[in-house]
Amino acid sequence: MNYKGKIALFEYGNMWSNGSMDVWVLEDAGKSEWSSKKNFVLPSSQTVSVDMSHAFLIQATSHSCEIRLAPERMSPRLPHSAIYDLEKNKITKHIQVMSLLDRLGMLPILETNFWDDTERIMYLEI
Repeated sequence: MNYKGKIALFEYGNMWSNGSMDVWVLEDAGKSEWSSKKNFVLPSSQTVSVDMSHAFLIQATSHSCEIRLAPERMSPRLPHSAIYDLEKNKITKHIQVMSLLDRLGMLPILETNFWDDTERIMYLEI
């Protein structure tokens, strides 16, 4: 994953139970140095707009510290994804995708990515 243009590890197993996630950022790849843990907690006022009683996945990240949260499986009950801005600590956008799935006859699993993920090519050496 990506956090501010650097490789990051997101642990978000508690996202749907208490709205929290932990992030570690690779600061120096040559020395395998990772940052201290950063903890993000989505305010309870924001969890109302996303049904957190179901498992959500981080499907993509952007260089502008946004992550895309989407339910594991799309359904009429969970018809949208949300964009969560880590820096602003709030959900900034909702994306309705159910009508697209119905129209295209697609399965309820939808993989997407942000433009940041495809417009830049970066080779990683470990």
